[in-house]
Amino acid sequence: QEEHRLHKQLGLEPKYEQLRDILQQFADGDGSLTKQKFAEATTTVEARDILDLLKIDDNDMMDILDILLVGKATVIDVDEFVEYCKKVQGTATMRDILCLKSSVIAHGRSLFHRMARATESLTEMLESSVDDLNQLNELEAALNW
Repeated sequence: QEEHRLHKQLGLEPKYEQLRDILQQFADGDGSLTKQKFAEATTTVEARDILDLLKIDDNDMMDILDILLVGKATVIDVDEFVEYCKKVQGTATMRDILCLKSSVIAHGRSLFHRMARATESLTEMLESSVDDLNQLNELEAALNW
């Protein structure tokens, strides 16, 4: 929320929309770009001018791509990319870093607990399967008697 207010105050919102429009010209019908099309779009003079004005350099762009492509193939969502561009505007404060650290820790804990529950569930399923196999072996032995 605060980011959007700041971007409007600085007059940057139209630039983000122009960037979105440029990227959409290279996108598929669903608003996604392959890495190759993304590279083509972001090397156009218009896109470079906007990215320079927004102070998003190649390193920032690659960081954004790395974030967006985690767990995905090679397709980039145009809207998601533009939203991340807005988030990297400016420098990170200590508060931003601490919030991020806290969020990462919370997600790590949540993931740990979910994995522990999944492991327990799988263990129960395996134990049940072993019991079923033992019963089948006993039945087979009784039938072959």
